[in-house]
Amino acid sequence: MPSAKRRRYFDQKTKPSIAYAVFGMRRSGHHAVAHWLYDMGCKCYHYNCAQADLGYRGVFVYHGDEIDSAHDQESFTDARLHIISTENKTPSAVMDVVQAWRPSRVVGVIRDPWNNAASHVAKWSQKSFDWPMWCHHALAFLGCEPSPAGEWINYNEWAGTHSRLHPSGKGSSFDRKDYLACAEDMAVHSRWKTMLNNPAWRRIATQEKVIELGREIWPDLCRQVEDAL
Repeated sequence: MPSAKRRRYFDQKTKPSIAYAVFGMRRSGHHAVAHWLYDMGCKCYHYNCAQADLGYRGVFVYHGDEIDSAHDQESFTDARLHIISTENKTPSAVMDVVQAWRPSRVVGVIRDPWNNAASHVAKWSQKSFDWPMWCHHALAFLGCEPSPAGEWINYNEWAGTHSRLHPSGKGSSFDRKDYLACAEDMAVHSRWKTMLNNPAWRRIATQEKVIELGREIWPDLCRQVEDAL
């Protein structure tokens, strides 16, 4: 969660001309996709970790240096595009957010479970990766469960074809250094290899349901993981 210093709340009387919603698991790449969406065009205001009970009101996280509240307010009122992002919610819970915010475009982002879990475990060793929730996302992606997404992005495929990352924010994806304009160099498809001896990751990687769904969406990668395990 953003610190109190970085959190800004503003009521919006009139909706912007365009509003998009993006959702996915933590470390699924949905923030990279959100940045890509608003890097494509107009001035944007980003609500991070949007909640259904806030209605058309949200939290803005400025990905960069601190700016004052006056600048925040100006960015908020001038933005033609609003991005609403939320994470680690079941597709049914995301539906509640979508109904409250009523965006014109809803994009779901899914990443393979082995690399998604590896990225999660590497960043939050004390927080369990919610593999049952990941399974709900996979089932929604496959059309086996209801989904609010009008479109899904397979992050494994997307990251291999979009070499320019939005030059703002924290972390390796947005630090303006390591991966700016060379996203293909990120370990999107091979991070799992660094976790083969990690007990927490192995518990996730060997779950029968995870393997079943992962094999259906990423058969080649699933074969590599199973051979390595």
